[in-house]
Amino acid sequence: MAFSIVQFVGDGSSRTYSFPFPYIDVAHVQVVVDGVAAGFVFDNTNTVTLNTAVPASSLITISRNTPKGVVPVDFSDGSILREADLDILAVFATYVSQETFDRADASLGFDIADGKWNATSYRIKNVLDPVDPQDAVTKYWSESAMTSQLSQATSQAVSAASSAVTATSQATVATTKANTATTKASEASTSATNSAASATQSQGFRDTTQGYKEAAASSASAAASSAVSSASSATAASGSASTAATQAGLATTNGAAQVALATTQSGNAASSATASSNSASNAAASATNAASSATAAAGYSPTQSGNSGKFLTTNGTATSWATVDALPDQTSNSGKYLTTNGTDPSWDSLDTDANSTTKGLYEMANTISANYSITSGNNAMSAGPIVVNSGVSVTIPSGSRWTIV
Repeated sequence: MAFSIVQFVGDGSSRTYSFPFPYIDVAHVQVVVDGVAAGFVFDNTNTVTLNTAVPASSLITISRNTPKGVVPVDFSDGSILREADLDILAVFATYVSQETFDRADASLGFDIADGKWNATSYRIKNVLDPVDPQDAVTKYWSESAMTSQLSQATSQAVSAASSAVTATSQATVATTKANTATTKASEASTSATNSAASATQSQGFRDTTQGYKEAAASSASAAASSAVSSASSATAASGSASTAATQAGLATTNGAAQVALATTQSGNAASSATASSNSASNAAASATNAASSATAAAGYSPTQSGNSGKFLTTNGTATSWATVDALPDQTSNSGKYLTTNGTDPSWDSLDTDANSTTKGLYEMANTISANYSITSGNNAMSAGPIVVNSGVSVTIPSGSRWTIV
């Protein structure tokens, strides 16, 4: 219970307030509104009226403040001790003690029960800016520090967003290059397939050429046989002709019968000569076909000298050798991807060190569920609130900082 202080909360209209404590002089009574002295008049011994109404929620304090610098009674040797002087001195001592107690009771004090300082639900003012890590801080200093940290965090967030945009752009480029590499790989596979098909076709051409060669040889053999047959027929015709001449010579002797026989044999000789002529014509045609077949066979098989690794192709008229469009040299190109400038293929490296996004923001978990150590020499930032699970720790190396925005 206070002996020399009473407080009220303003309602915006009331001006008159009563207080319960006595005083030696009216000058010892003070009225303070929100820490500022207020003007007032006494209505009676324990009632005052403020000059103006107090705003709602304002704190009104009426207190007694007995002067401590001057004792109200000064005794002299041989003077008379009067009751009034003793009473006033006793009252003075009592009031000073009460005021001292009230102010000590209302002051920031040390609570012996829990070993902590207790502000008894009052604000603390006139505090200097902190110096040491465990110094108390004021609202102004804290807000200023938070503003600075927020500005820094905002700057870092903007930088992170920019990095994210760059990362997304580079990822898009990488995807495009990967697609190009896939296309080139497909084209290379197609070329390889075409090469295999061309090789098969070339084998077919070689088989066809061999057939033409065999056909030509067969035709030449047939021509030779026809020539032999023609010679035989010619020999037979010559024999028939000789026989006819002989028989004609005998005709004069042997009469009409011999003449008829000679005529018959002469006809046979003419038929044999005609057959011999036809066989000779057939032999010439076979020889011509054999030559054409040999020419065609030569046309289907271009020279192989200097064409190692190539495949056989044709433009619809003539055959020729062509080179497969294969991959560029793979030596010292491990981990790279295939690309092209529209003319030639080449290897290139994928840029994975990106720190931007076109999405405009990064997302992160709001719970740390596993132990984490910030890399020495680095700082870290999280968007709060952040919950660190029980038994989980975050290790911050000396010189590093972890900022939670």
